[in-house]
Amino acid sequence: MAQNAALDTKVLALKAKTLTKNDYDKLIEADSLADAVRYLKDNTVYSKYLKDIDPEKAHRDQIEAALSKLTIDDTEKLLHYLKSSDKKLMSLITMQADIESLDILIRGLATGKDLKSLKDSLVYSKTYTKVNWNRLIEAEDWEQFKNDLKGTPYYRRLEVFDTIGPKEDLLQIEKSLERYYYDFLKKVLSDFSGKSEKKLVQALRESIDLENLIWIYRAKKFYHLKPATILSYSLLGGRYVTQEDLNRLAMITDEDELLEELKKFSQYSFLFEHEPEDRDLHMERRAERYQYYQFRKLLKEHGVTRALAYLRLLNYEMKDIISIIEGKRYELSPDEMAAYTIYNTKPEE
Repeated sequence: MAQNAALDTKVLALKAKTLTKNDYDKLIEADSLADAVRYLKDNTVYSKYLKDIDPEKAHRDQIEAALSKLTIDDTEKLLHYLKSSDKKLMSLITMQADIESLDILIRGLATGKDLKSLKDSLVYSKTYTKVNWNRLIEAEDWEQFKNDLKGTPYYRRLEVFDTIGPKEDLLQIEKSLERYYYDFLKKVLSDFSGKSEKKLVQALRESIDLENLIWIYRAKKFYHLKPATILSYSLLGGRYVTQEDLNRLAMITDEDELLEELKKFSQYSFLFEHEPEDRDLHMERRAERYQYYQFRKLLKEHGVTRALAYLRLLNYEMKDIISIIEGKRYELSPDEMAAYTIYNTKPEE
């Protein structure tokens, strides 16, 4: 109980420093991308992470990497308060950071970039990562890259790929790493079955459902993939969407029929009950907003549930900042930018 009390107090202290509605309004109303970055530097917890960034020259990748360092720092702080079984669940955050950094390097390798030029875009936990990043960025080809990952959990996922290209190879490699993350999530969640973290387990299992439904919809509509390929990158361990459901959905070839079947999952029908352009444009945001409200409720719980809820909310906040930054770049109106945020800036509407 004392351990949970200390952890709860720490989480609330960290949460108190995150963005308020006023901060969102100021960012959305900023006259330019540079002004939005200046506001973040002068008025928010992200200040120290952005201190070396010139607002007039800032670009998305640079800002995204800087903001992500806060998640890693806060994760490492919270891990100190957890017992070993709970640390496995929280290690999902550091694993996700590893995979996102690997994706950056793999895309760079596929497009012929010098990996050393991507060093500043990599964000990972220096304490918990198992990857030798300094060695990895020296890789000059795909075989060397894979060999430099031997001894890490990611090597087995990548060794089966003989080539790396910017199209189909890249998609399959990225989906394989994503599958590894979710397989690990499923394994960890099984250890919490029947415990006090039941609400957290349910929310995370629903995240698997959402990933699967969006993946199948997009795999069919945009990639025209075969059922076997779709299923090979679908995820196990969802809450409502079973393996039998995935098999059935993967076999459907008609888009209208697929939509009707997807809408039958009443918990998630909000993803698909829109006109095509609006559906495709805002599907991920709707899924993230659905989960956002779930994790806001979980922030009222205790222990590892509260800690992981905070980190998920922090991740959504950073996605919102990047959405606003991109909105400034493309000169969207405040209303258009608000439509892309996960946080509801207009709750009265």
